[in-house]
Amino acid sequence: MAAKFKPSVYMKDNCPFCFKFMLFLTEIGVLDQFVIITAHSNNDAEMDKYRSFLREKTGRQASFPTVEIEPGIFMAESGDLIEYYADQYGIDTSQLAALPYYIAGPFQAQIDLFKENRVLKEKYVA
Repeated sequence: MAAKFKPSVYMKDNCPFCFKFMLFLTEIGVLDQFVIITAHSNNDAEMDKYRSFLREKTGRQASFPTVEIEPGIFMAESGDLIEYYADQYGIDTSQLAALPYYIAGPFQAQIDLFKENRVLKEKYVA
């Protein structure tokens, strides 16, 4: 009997987008149905390995999270992944408690800081 396919989730530690997707999987109670593979940002060799692998499989620059949703089929972007799996599992994400809280609060604050940092770098770094 063939083993059931488990989607592989390629995550990067310290990534707010990865955390958002992980929070979703945890909140809907399906995390155990996925293989979680974490690339550690302080390990250049490991990051290069996963970036190269994902670039080869997707044909574009690696981004995290990326999920092998079916054998040989990859999808990225946390929002798209949440939408895809919410549909697969019949979940109305607006009815969740933690995910909307994270998106509206801590996640949005991190995005705002990232944008501010980018503007300041463009302004002050030659």
